[in-house]
Amino acid sequence: MHRKPCHIYQGNYILTGPVNSGKSTALWQFFLSSLGTKVSGWISLPFFEDGEKKGYDIVFIENSRPADRKLFIRKEGQGFRFNEEIFCEAIKYVEVGDKKGVFIIDEVGPIELVQKGGFWPFLNVIYSSYLATLTVVRDSCVADFKKAFSRHKFEFFSQPLTENRKNTT
Repeated sequence: MHRKPCHIYQGNYILTGPVNSGKSTALWQFFLSSLGTKVSGWISLPFFEDGEKKGYDIVFIENSRPADRKLFIRKEGQGFRFNEEIFCEAIKYVEVGDKKGVFIIDEVGPIELVQKGGFWPFLNVIYSSYLATLTVVRDSCVADFKKAFSRHKFEFFSQPLTENRKNTT
């Protein structure tokens, strides 16, 4: 049985896929089509400069509406610069979100899984307090994610979001 994301009202859901496979775009489309569903959280959207992807911004969602778009990750030389202050900002959206709605987290990747100090307890609060969550996790990080958050039950979907339910753990 396939469930479409617009019918997600209860449980923790994970959208998986490789880097640059369209996970965030699918999540953005889900958000735009989730009329009648209370949505909070954040979505990472690409930042382009001169036609080239230079990083990602975070679009915060409050009361089912885009709130703020903030700098998140930018290419610098061979690596990336990560705006660590973004998580301080994200706490606000966790606190004011409707716990009976859907909380979107885009994304959990290697940085978030390595820096467990403040981020893991933060995610545990979200997974424990919201009726429904929808988190993007890169394919390469799924095993580590399952270990880190084994006390929670998740249903996994692969991209595209409206098809191909992957598995349940």
